[in-house]
Amino acid sequence: MTDEFNFFLEDENFLEPAVTSDETPDQYTADKAFYEELKRSNLNGFKYRISKETKVYIAWSALEKKVKIYYKCC
Repeated sequence: MTDEFNFFLEDENFLEPAVTSDETPDQYTADKAFYEELKRSNLNGFKYRISKETKVYIAWSALEKKVKIYYKCC
């Protein structure tokens, strides 16, 4: 559990920006409209593991005024 907590706060999990202009959505993109919003806004994101196989990527939606998942993958 300590290892997971330490991994959670590593610098590599803080994404600046969340989505770059050259990235494109794929089958793991949870919300394509939100993905495009992030691409335009250049807001930062954060990723974390919920298991050794699954990572969740979240960011702030300025349009909806809440944190949302924009990518969930292996």
